Amino acid sequence: MIEDDLDGYVISGISGDNLDPSTIRSYIYRISFIGDTIGYKINMGDTIIWLHYLSKTSQEQFFGLGTYGVPPVYSQNFLILLFDNNFNIVKCNPIEIDLFERNRISIIEYRYYNSQYYTVATIRDYQNAPLTTMFLKINENGDTLRTKIVEDTLYSGGAAFDIELSESNGEIWLFGTNFNSSGDVSKIIFDTAFNYLRSQLLNTKLGLNVNTKWLNDSSLLFGALYHHLGTNPQDDDVGISITDTSFSGLEFQFLGSLDTVDYPAWGRFIDFKNEDSIFYLGTHRVIFDFYPEWPSWIMFGQLDQELNRRFTYYYGGDAYYWTSDVVATSDGGCIISAQRYDYLYPENGKDLIILKYDRDDLITGLPADQHYENSMSVFPNPGTDRINVMSSLTNGRLLLYNSQGMLQACRNLERGLNSFDVSDLPSGIYVYVIQDEYNILKSDKWIKY
Repeated sequence: MIEDDLDGYVISGISGDNLDPSTIRSYIYRISFIGDTIGYKINMGDTIIWLHYLSKTSQEQFFGLGTYGVPPVYSQNFLILLFDNNFNIVKCNPIEIDLFERNRISIIEYRYYNSQYYTVATIRDYQNAPLTTMFLKINENGDTLRTKIVEDTLYSGGAAFDIELSESNGEIWLFGTNFNSSGDVSKIIFDTAFNYLRSQLLNTKLGLNVNTKWLNDSSLLFGALYHHLGTNPQDDDVGISITDTSFSGLEFQFLGSLDTVDYPAWGRFIDFKNEDSIFYLGTHRVIFDFYPEWPSWIMFGQLDQELNRRFTYYYGGDAYYWTSDVVATSDGGCIISAQRYDYLYPENGKDLIILKYDRDDLITGLPADQHYENSMSVFPNPGTDRINVMSSLTNGRLLLYNSQGMLQACRNLERGLNSFDVSDLPSGIYVYVIQDEYNILKSDKWIKY
């Protein structure tokens, strides 16, 4: 996702079945400031395109970075595209990779520096062989200036998550796991010609995913999945730290709920325009399944420049959500992307959901407890012996009435996940009411088997 000064926001992505590459189609969506949407399909005949990233160039074109494959094998190779403002392709630069019989490429991230794009990708075959790391340097005209596959055993099997550029000394920092035959997160340092310089082990409690962004010339915002080792049930959080270039003594602000698996978004999960308004994005209540039959929530919020939490909002609970990216916008707000899977209607597949919040929505709008009604969710529905309530309230109540309107249960609610035993209630149809001190905020049916 990027912000376009003239037209609003531009979002790229794909649809289709990854197990059947012939179904893959890449799309670009332009969303205006008032919410109108125009979609563009990228068509190159029977060539399949996976469009990973878009960027606006200084020549007012769009730079696209992705991969392509041709039938019948659909082995992936790199593809650089230039688009005009109507997303017509004005230049196409394919880069063939002769590494495996059937390449599978994940473009991790890119950085723009001195009118050039530096990007890193991981390559493996479709039999899930160890990952291979590859660097590319590309100019704004879509020309490839340098490519390099890192073959040293130091990086064999390593999974890259992010890169950063140090302009002061011309270094590229690669962040990932399983480098140096270690499952921990490391920083691998290269020069801008992609020659290895040195490496640094960062933390044994960090894992998927890693994000970085410069705050100023000497300090960075650093975020990662943080494992609270030895917790039962498993407790993972979004961990965010401010660090100098040494990355020593990382101290984290933990974002998430106790005894819950909270993951950072799979793409960009920290961003800011103003360093005193840092946005973060994650998935609350992660379930390790391709098609989970349980609800989750989009978790996003804002930190100040000292990483003090200003607010956290939860959106969802009516389906399973995977968060993708957050982009801070020039209006003081942010735009968020996520996938949504409704397990009650699995035949519909997965959908894209976009949330846009202006500064007024976040700061001067309705109170969070009312503005985010979707964050107050009751599940499972239908249910059996327990009823769970995900609440944004710090002091609320859940009321359960039977079909005759008689109160059957009253429970106090706290912010976060609340779980209550209702095994003593007979099967039937109930009406639940969620209220704060003054208002009824949500009411609906709840069925007990």
